[in-house]
Amino acid sequence: MEAEPEAMELVELRPVLPCELLQPVPVLGNSLPRNKVWLHASGAELQLQQNAGYYSRLQASFDSIPCSYDRVIQGDLSRTFPKERYFASRDALAGLGRVLKAYARY
Repeated sequence: MEAEPEAMELVELRPVLPCELLQPVPVLGNSLPRNKVWLHASGAELQLQQNAGYYSRLQASFDSIPCSYDRVIQGDLSRTFPKERYFASRDALAGLGRVLKAYARY
């Protein structure tokens, strides 16, 4: 007779919080940073290699290429993730602003 398959435990899915993305992922006794796992699994790591310097070029264009979204982005930064501790720092908000400005120009 065939053995019955083991019952699988159901896991409740929930959204992942930004701060949780930085926590290590346990893999066979070791742990890998989630951001490294995500970069590789999503294919973003390969995209970064193939488009090296693209973000820097977009960032360099902020002053020379006006974008109608810049004022909206600047106004919304302080309201984005207001309860998230990570975004309480000016540096983190400035980084988010740079990413959003680059995306708006992309």
